[in-house]
Amino acid sequence: MLEYFSAAGEATNEGIFIPVGDLSGLLATELEVGDSDEAKFAAFTYSFFKKLKASLTDVSYLTTQTVGNILGLTFTQADEAPEPNIHTVGMSLITQLLVNKGSQETKVLPLNGNNSGQLTFTAVFPNAAKVAAAGAVAGAGVVIPTEDIELFGSPAHADITLASDCRQVLTSIFGYCYAMATVRDDAGTISSAFTAKSRANTFPTLSTAITNAIPLATGIDTTYPSSYAIAQETLSLTIELVLNDNETHSPNIRVTPQ
Repeated sequence: MLEYFSAAGEATNEGIFIPVGDLSGLLATELEVGDSDEAKFAAFTYSFFKKLKASLTDVSYLTTQTVGNILGLTFTQADEAPEPNIHTVGMSLITQLLVNKGSQETKVLPLNGNNSGQLTFTAVFPNAAKVAAAGAVAGAGVVIPTEDIELFGSPAHADITLASDCRQVLTSIFGYCYAMATVRDDAGTISSAFTAKSRANTFPTLSTAITNAIPLATGIDTTYPSSYAIAQETLSLTIELVLNDNETHSPNIRVTPQ
């Protein structure tokens, strides 16, 4: 489970620490011990997604686009204002994976190498750091246990280098958040800021995808392109925010029922 710190402390498990200053709009006061786990989890998920999306702008980085821009992932956001001061935000991550039919191994496209398909963790979260179990946490922020995100495609803790390509780490964190997010029900028995979630798997046009992917990938036998396939996964979460009646109109996570 995520560990939340409103001030410096000690991590229980080994993981990746992201300070609040690296997370869009997240405040130390939102991570205090007395706050509900639902509110803290939703606040982290929203701020993590916002920072990732801002880092990648609104350009599509899928294999259907210009080869030089391929990262194998894209973040999209949809905003609605169903009521005064209440906004819903749809957050979606689209990931393209290269599937080796022989080994059944999957990796985010394009594979690591000296190509455009690299995104370091510190490029998005410049002050993030790996922490050991029982290791010191420098200040307010969130520790993501690496054992939890390994289930969603992240390398093991010892194999993560934050200054190297970390697309599989970044996408696994959002995948973890998607899996852990509970959606509130109409009966009002589930307390949550999330109003919807969905997952879709598709296969992009292989003639375009394979043609664009293979020149940028390393470790691929280009003699037999048919031994590879590309799968595309879309994870979507919808969260509800409420605007404060203050000068900044900053949004807060709206967890209901209280």
